[in-house]
Order: sequence, then C-alpha cells, then structure tokens
Amino acid sequence: MSSISKEYVFKKNNGALELVGDFDGLYNDLDNPWGQDGSDDRLGNYYKFSQNNILKHLLNITNSKIMLEVGCGLGYVVDFFNKNSHLMCEGADISKVAINKASVSFPQYTFYQLDIQDDIRFMKKKYDIVILNQVLWYVLERFENVFENVFHLLNKNGIFIISNAFMESQGYGKNIVDGFGGLVQYIENRQRDKFNILDAQLLNKEGMLYKDGCVVMEKC
Repeated sequence: MSSISKEYVFKKNNGALELVGDFDGLYNDLDNPWGQDGSDDRLGNYYKFSQNNILKHLLNITNSKIMLEVGCGLGYVVDFFNKNSHLMCEGADISKVAINKASVSFPQYTFYQLDIQDDIRFMKKKYDIVILNQVLWYVLERFENVFENVFHLLNKNGIFIISNAFMESQGYGKNIVDGFGGLVQYIENRQRDKFNILDAQLLNKEGMLYKDGCVVMEKC
C-alpha cells in the first residue's frame, strides 16, 4: 500500500487498517495523487490496461448514450472515455477539491461532487451506464447504499460496472468483500434483486502491478 493511502486514506489502528477518507486533504496537498495522468512509472501501465479493459465492454453496449464515472478524481478517465467511445461521459467524486480541479482541466465535461454512499435521491438525472472506478475499498462500509444509489441513477436495463485493482494480499474490508471472488459472491448473494451479472473477469497481465477486476451488471 502506498504512503499516500496510509497518510490520507487509511491508517493503522491496533494493527488493522482503518479508513480515514480525507480525500479533500489528499487533493489539496498533492497535485497528481497516484499519477492519475498516467505519468507514474509504477501505475501507468496498469491504468492503461484497466481503462482499455473497461472500454472493450463499453464499445459492446451500443444502445447506451450517457455514462457516469464515480470516483473520477482529476478527470483523466472521463476524458479518455469521451475521446475513445460513443458515449458522453460525466464524472463524480466525493472530493470537492478534485472536482474543482477536474473542471478547470476539462471544462468541456460535466463533473459533480457526490458521495455515492449518501442519500442521492435528489439526483434527477439518469444514466445508461454507471462505472465505479478504483474506489471499491473506500465504499465498503456502506456498500449496500452504493448499490441502492446506482440503481436509482440508472435508466431501465442500465449497466453498472465495477472496475478495481486487486492486490495479492488484501489488508482491509475482507469481512465484507474478500478479493474478487468475494465481490462476485456479494453481488450474487445480496444484490441479485437489483443487478444481474453479465460478465466478471479478473485479469493478470505479466509485469503489471495489480490484477484488474471488472464486473459488468445489468439493472433488473
């Protein structure tokens, strides 16, 4: 786990990891956390692989027009999807600081400050696709709320995609979701009234820092 995560996102409490979740502090103090623009030598190849993996799924969903990326950070992935797919992609993030920075860097796109774990019934806009991108470990404590909210945001037969990096050893949240298999099991056991899994893959490319997990679901 990176020193960034230890300082702003997680801390150790009696030997166990505890979520801090100071994302505004993170984006206030650091210009480019985790090298989101692809410039980080350790993470750049993984980001490219993961984004192209999502893109393959998006290009097969031809009847969709508008998409929301939850966990958009500085907006680089929103830009990637807008430039490389047929979809209009908007971005949402829990950090107001990140959203302000994304809006400055990419003024042509729409960004929202949004906590996907909170009550978002005030949101009237609907999407054909919602992507939860690289934020799985940060929302586990209110994971039920996440599914409720995404269900609310999606149009009829909308698509929900969870894309995330998976390490060899998971240090947080195993009691809720234990690895990629645990994520699939959680959806099948606890969310089957809301979502039907269309595809679930954990890909491990040689030389890549993390395994890349992607679950594609359809709203029931």
